[in-house]
Amino acid sequence: LCWTTQYIFSISTIVLLIFYASFDHPAPFVNTFLVQAIASIAYFVKASHVGEMKIGDTPVPFVRYVDWITTTPLMLYELCHIAHAESHVVVMVIGCDLITLGLGISSAVIDQEHHFGVKYTLFVIAAAFYILMVCTLVMDVAQPLYDAANANHDDDYYVAADDHTDSNIEETVILFDNL
Repeated sequence: LCWTTQYIFSISTIVLLIFYASFDHPAPFVNTFLVQAIASIAYFVKASHVGEMKIGDTPVPFVRYVDWITTTPLMLYELCHIAHAESHVVVMVIGCDLITLGLGISSAVIDQEHHFGVKYTLFVIAAAFYILMVCTLVMDVAQPLYDAANANHDDDYYVAADDHTDSNIEETVILFDNL
């Protein structure tokens, strides 16, 4: 199953690289290409049975954690970009994601018998940052997009970072909701 998944991610990576190289406006392919490439590499390592290490007596799937730490910020950035979130909101979402992952991974590898309190304190703090991230996504990323769609603002408000205008806010809302 790991090899099959790895092959699928590899093919997707190659297709996205071809799209990136052949389109006049390659920006939409960059993040997805990088996410697919990282996943392809991670599954190669997993399928090769070298993606785990031991810390003390605890097996740690380090490749999975590296995969998450490198791909989720890219995916969250893309989601924020599609919704035209302000830069401080993007940083808040990605920062909360990284803190959640870092503390969650730390909690996962701490020996429960010797450090029960530290393990679960880190887990609770990680959960709090996750909740903060979700709240930021709902209130500061999604809500302004929905408000703008409902208010039917001028198209000038919806200029993306790559200087093209989003001519149909309803399509953007549908894409955002699907993602």
